[in-house]
Amino acid sequence: MIFTVAVFSIRFVPRRERLIVQYLHYGHTRILVSDMVGKVVLAYSASLAQAAVADTIAVPTVDDAGLPVTVQLMLAPAIPVLLEPAPEDALEDAGDLAAQDFLTDARWRISALPPTGPGARHRR
Repeated sequence: MIFTVAVFSIRFVPRRERLIVQYLHYGHTRILVSDMVGKVVLAYSASLAQAAVADTIAVPTVDDAGLPVTVQLMLAPAIPVLLEPAPEDALEDAGDLAAQDFLTDARWRISALPPTGPGARHRR
C-alpha cells in the first residue's frame, strides 16, 4: 500500500485596503486618480470658484503604462471638474507618496484661501 502525502504551504498575507479610483474629467480629458485625490481636487476647485481666483496644481496619476506621473491642471471658476467612478483595478498603488504630498499641499492651499459666504467679513 502506497500513501501519498501532499504538503501545502499556506502563507497568510495581510489583506490590503481596496483602493477606490475615480476618473477626473477636466475639459475633454479623463485623468485616473485615487478617490481622495479626486475629492480634494473638487474641494479645491470649489474653494477657488468661491474666492473668484484660479490656481495651477500638479495632480498625481499614472500614464498608459501604469507608471506614476503628474499632470498640471489650471483650476478656475469657469472650468468644470467632474468625478466618475473607475474600475477597481484601474489604478494600483503607483505614486502613493506623490498622492500623499499632493493631498497635504492641496489641503494647505484650501485653508489659505480667504473665507467666503455669509459673514465672511467677520471671520477674517
